[in-house]
Amino acid sequence: MKNRVIITICLLIFFSSSVLLPAQEIGEASTRHILQNIEFSHVTIDDGLPSNNVAAVLQDSQGFLWIGTNDGGLSKFDGIEFKKYINVSNDPDSLANNCAWRLYQDKKGNIWIITWGGGVSRYDPIRDVFITYSHDKDVTNSLSSNLIWSVLVDSNDDLWVGTDYGLNKYDPEKEEFIHFRNIPDDPTSISNNNVTMILEASDGFLWVSTYGGGLNKFDPEKKTFTRYSHNNNDPRSLGNDSIWNMHRDKDGTLWLGTEGGLDKLDPETETFTHYGCDKNDQHSLSGTPVSSIIRDSKGRLWVATDGHGINLYDPQTDTFQRLQHDREKPHSLADNTVWSIHEDTNGTLWFATFNGLDYYDAAGAKFKHYRHYPGNPTGLSENSVQSFARDNDGMLWIGTRGGGLNRFNPVNQSFYPLFT
Repeated sequence: MKNRVIITICLLIFFSSSVLLPAQEIGEASTRHILQNIEFSHVTIDDGLPSNNVAAVLQDSQGFLWIGTNDGGLSKFDGIEFKKYINVSNDPDSLANNCAWRLYQDKKGNIWIITWGGGVSRYDPIRDVFITYSHDKDVTNSLSSNLIWSVLVDSNDDLWVGTDYGLNKYDPEKEEFIHFRNIPDDPTSISNNNVTMILEASDGFLWVSTYGGGLNKFDPEKKTFTRYSHNNNDPRSLGNDSIWNMHRDKDGTLWLGTEGGLDKLDPETETFTHYGCDKNDQHSLSGTPVSSIIRDSKGRLWVATDGHGINLYDPQTDTFQRLQHDREKPHSLADNTVWSIHEDTNGTLWFATFNGLDYYDAAGAKFKHYRHYPGNPTGLSENSVQSFARDNDGMLWIGTRGGGLNRFNPVNQSFYPLFT
């Protein structure tokens, strides 16, 4: 289960083709021919990247591009060359762990590297070293666990870290962590220590989801939690206590993707509306669990699932339109396992599936597929896309699992080589 949760949390996706395909219907063979001739630029270990398993990409305020990998540490790209940072045994100034899967920059310019199994590292640009915060059983105020599921830098620039052993708040003055863990006899403590996601509400409260303990609302002033969990006797309670992800609307409405479906929390009544899968109702949710939720610039809510395709929510009828893979229809969704959804600045929607990336043509109500084709050096480098970042020039950098980096220009829908 934990592998599935971490994949859902990690996968933020963006990708595109160099040319938008024409809207008219074309045959599957013709589609394959066109896609094989779409050109991409790649950056791999041959160009200095520490690993082709790119998990996170960040451009900092000075313009440097940081690339975190699953197994090769961290790189800083200055536009010409890469500088590699890895974990070195017995060197406290090195990176905490070579699995650097999340990158953040706070308002002070600090670069935070979230590792899997090694804790958190903060980059010191003056000395070109890392300060690492990890769990130490002999230090009371160290990080509660090195297994990190989620991170939030809030509007006050406070760093919150969700682990498999509770919620942590970083105290920069003391350089230590304040712990919030489940206390069995205290109903105002967090409901479960497995923190899957953290969101900030407009009033400064935090929404903290857990796997197995439902939802929590944290009051930073009182340092107490209000719990929301499933109750078999209450149809307005949370539908399932194992939450994968969350999305908050501008009006404060909270949407939760769970093992059991989709839930909507009304902030005024603090009650839930549950949307599950009904095999006898084609307008119900297509299936569970829910892997990703996004509201696009047109106000439409998209709900992705692990194994059952995509759902487009209709607020007028309170129903869903299902968008799923159909092997008889070449322009249907590429695969029903959808990890993540992203909308670019042009309003284009992109979907990361188990079988490549899809661009949704809203006008034609169909999908166009972009996949890796072996033997094509300028094609998509890998079907599994994990991360993206936009640089100061408007370029998009796309990290893949096993295929290194791809760079895309959203203005003219083109990919350009980095090295000549």
